[in-house]
Amino acid sequence: MHGSDGDDEKRLSMSSQSAREHYLILFNMKVLYVNNIVSICLILINMAVLHTVIIDSSVLSAIGLLFLYSCVEKIHEAIKAGKKLKIQKGDFSAEVSAGVD
Repeated sequence: MHGSDGDDEKRLSMSSQSAREHYLILFNMKVLYVNNIVSICLILINMAVLHTVIIDSSVLSAIGLLFLYSCVEKIHEAIKAGKKLKIQKGDFSAEVSAGVD
């Protein structure tokens, strides 16, 4: 009888951990959607205010930072899933692997 109490506690802790992970995934997806919507709005507002087709460099920088956050989050998810990651830019090269050999 006493052993079942321990099993119940384990199940509760596992379910609460699963609920936390689910909440974080939903939160991250909402942040990514908001980033994309804000990026599109920045472009449209820039064109509406300046009445030109040229996008200001400050708007491009802001959009780049918003998309960078999205990319970093996707890279983090891929590494957690056990995928290998290799980034190469000029002389710089980085390789990350979270998989078990």
